Amino acid sequence: MLELGQRRHPLSEKAAAFRHGTWLDLFRTISDGSYSSEYALGETIPLSLSNGETCQMQIVAFDKDTDYDRSEIVPVTLLSIDLLAQQRRFNPAYVEGIIGTGVAGGWPACELRAWMQDTLWQMIPEDVAGRIHTVKKYSFIKNPDESAANNVVSADRLWIPSLREMWNSLETMGPSYAALFKTAEERLKKRRNETNGLTYSLRSASDKMSQHYRITYNGGLIAGTASNPAGVCFGFCVGN
Repeated sequence: MLELGQRRHPLSEKAAAFRHGTWLDLFRTISDGSYSSEYALGETIPLSLSNGETCQMQIVAFDKDTDYDRSEIVPVTLLSIDLLAQQRRFNPAYVEGIIGTGVAGGWPACELRAWMQDTLWQMIPEDVAGRIHTVKKYSFIKNPDESAANNVVSADRLWIPSLREMWNSLETMGPSYAALFKTAEERLKKRRNETNGLTYSLRSASDKMSQHYRITYNGGLIAGTASNPAGVCFGFCVGN
């Protein structure tokens, strides 16, 4: 579990609830071990960010993700249904041999990940942030020399999903949440209060081109250019 170094906004006592509880109720069931019987996969809870946005967070897994430092299982994994209001690029345009451009260096070295670990992290309510664990995330990446590497591990408190997590494909390590995302409609994501689905980033690089990574479009899978903005669907894991 992460220590909080900066001030955050607390959850309101009138915070929106799951169908039978608030975030604090979920945390109580984690503490007493009843979370997987009290809650169901697919349940959602609104998360109010400090910039005024509200994202519906969906339970996508129980006991699937692993704490990076302690190698213990983290009880509950959640992924946003709503895309963030502002689209963001994965990285600047590809420059041959330069990490952090195109998909060179992959998810661990990308601009989007750095923004999430810093700026987006500061928007999470303190009560929730205090229960978020840094977990092991595995990604298919392209190296600066254009060679590929699979199952590259990173330590993430906030993350975007991988191809394995949404399709049970490409990466061969780490959890899959694909049981909850069997159809294009189930993988479709929108910005809040909008009716049309948008593309959103996955952290898996394309296996063919060094400037492309995987994105979803209307719930389907395509290759996207790293320097083009796309929607942000983010996840985190909570425990004791």
